Amino acid sequence: MPSNSSSGLIIRALDSLIDLGLESVEYLISLDNVSDEIHLLIDEKKNPNIKVFYDTGTLSHVLNLLVERSSGEYIARADDDDIYLPGRLRLQLNY
Repeated sequence: MPSNSSSGLIIRALDSLIDLGLESVEYLISLDNVSDEIHLLIDEKKNPNIKVFYDTGTLSHVLNLLVERSSGEYIARADDDDIYLPGRLRLQLNY
């Protein structure tokens, strides 16, 4: 999930992913030009599956960096303003 916005939508997006309750999922986030408040709110989650990076560059460049860092078999891409509905990711995994 790349973000270069301090709107706070990334917190809602991240919460919607975490609320899915999938323990084996890692959340790779790249923050660029994001406020200290957003950094703090993400840190306060104290979720060991959240991995934060500080990349700059084009969207495609940042996404490629995140994919390279991932350790999972599958990748689900999310924007910082996406809200995952309950069951969405599990449906994708089951498919």
